Amino acid sequence: MTWKYALVKVCMDGDDDYCELMELYDDENGQYNSFCKARIHSIEELEAAYKDIKEDGINTWFYENGKFTLSPIEDKEWDWEPK
Repeated sequence: MTWKYALVKVCMDGDDDYCELMELYDDENGQYNSFCKARIHSIEELEAAYKDIKEDGINTWFYENGKFTLSPIEDKEWDWEPK
């Protein structure tokens, strides 16, 4: 399993995309189909996130193929349910 950083579209606010910085994880087929809130603890990790996002742009796959809702827990992580 590998992972990368992504700027993931989670909803629309008027005409603007609302995005969250996340870590995407791939499956055995190399498809990035799961995520968690990004954890950045150093300048090097921030630079890696910038590099990944610069290469991939805004990830809209999850938004286009499911629905995000904020979880009721204190840290307000995004839950996602496929269509």
